[in-house]
Amino acid sequence: MAGSDAARTVVALNRAVLRGYALPEEEHVHAIRLVGSVINGFINLESVGSFDHSGPEPDRSWARALEALDSLLRSWPAAADENTER
Repeated sequence: MAGSDAARTVVALNRAVLRGYALPEEEHVHAIRLVGSVINGFINLESVGSFDHSGPEPDRSWARALEALDSLLRSWPAAADENTER
């Protein structure tokens, strides 16, 4: 149950952040998944030392990642037609 509570809290925080962007409600799930993937991926890579082999410091890369996410969320692409085959 604690994991579920934590997940709901993270989603609520993500939704609060997304209110600052002009994303349609139906796109929020995609944006939340993207943001979560970037955050979790960065944390996991850093925790196993994947950034130790070269400069600059991971904090600089993290700042760039946040800038990139902000830019993407500001220019979120129009929703794809859900009936279109991929």
